[in-house]
Amino acid sequence: MTTLPRTAPDTPTAETIDLWSRQMIEMQKMLLQPALLQDRTEPAPKVEEADDDMWDNMPV
Repeated sequence: MTTLPRTAPDTPTAETIDLWSRQMIEMQKMLLQPALLQDRTEPAPKVEEADDDMWDNMPV
């Protein structure tokens, strides 16, 4: 079994780094604005009223 020399991969070009950084910014925008990706006609999910009562009935 031969072991490969431990050399670092080639440094990416400035264009590649620029592309990566722009892609990262776009992904962060998508993660920060999930409401924009949802369909506007889709109604918002209703919050269950029973969840609030659950905490009131907890034994102390």
